Amino acid sequence: MSDNFFFTPNQDAFVSSYYPTENFGKNLALFVGKFMSSTIYNTLIKFDLSGFPSDYKINKAILSLYIFRNDQPSTSKVYNVYRNLNDFNEDTVNYNNQPSTPSTPLTSVTINNEVNTFVNIDITSLVQNWYKSIYPNYGLKLKAINSTIQSLVAFYSKDSDESYPPRLQIFFEPPVQIASRKFESKLEKNLATSDISKYSKTYDVSTVFTYTYFVINMGTTNPCNVAIQISPDGSNWIDDSIVFTVNPNEMIKIVPKTFSCYSRLRYISSSSGNHTNLDLCLQTQA
Repeated sequence: MSDNFFFTPNQDAFVSSYYPTENFGKNLALFVGKFMSSTIYNTLIKFDLSGFPSDYKINKAILSLYIFRNDQPSTSKVYNVYRNLNDFNEDTVNYNNQPSTPSTPLTSVTINNEVNTFVNIDITSLVQNWYKSIYPNYGLKLKAINSTIQSLVAFYSKDSDESYPPRLQIFFEPPVQIASRKFESKLEKNLATSDISKYSKTYDVSTVFTYTYFVINMGTTNPCNVAIQISPDGSNWIDDSIVFTVNPNEMIKIVPKTFSCYSRLRYISSSSGNHTNLDLCLQTQA
């Protein structure tokens, strides 16, 4: 059975295209959507998960926002949720310097005539990846999918006097304790590809029961190719997987086919001169 825990944001703000250099980090509201003829509002929210216990299983994560303003209740409005690719400070962020995001949203939420109620958004995959350090936790952005229609809505922020700040509810299970089993994660960040094969650290996997490589292309433009390599002695290497292509902002998983003493990841740019950066997470169970 899952337990659950609530978080409130440590950072939240909205940004406005009408005031591109002004900061709205202490406003009682978080605005999203288009207002009048041309003003676009986006909302930024960040939760500090550093106090959450390690090695727990996150089953579900729900972002709840209390909507108190809905300018177009007769219109069906869709808002995308993105992960931020860089950090923000609620006291200095504005429309011009707001964090960038991947081109593909994580999920979306549809709002029709809702008002004076909570709107719930499932962001389980994002929170799981934050928790596992697959993605750095730079928070998230809400943005209207259609910038041609009026779609302004407002949620209470953490700075509101109301009792309805944004909240993140995480449903989790404590780690299963199995005798003589130990779970570990090892991270390598900002591995730069080139036109020749390069390699991750060498890992001794002789004592682990199983392991998986998670590879994330942190770039926004260029793909790369990766493969697992194995070795009996740490000197002689052979590929132990097909060559996988990792597209920009994509994460893949690779598991070994063969037992070996040592393992590493081989990576290379997919095309000459078009390089990118990778983050690598090796997860093992002994």
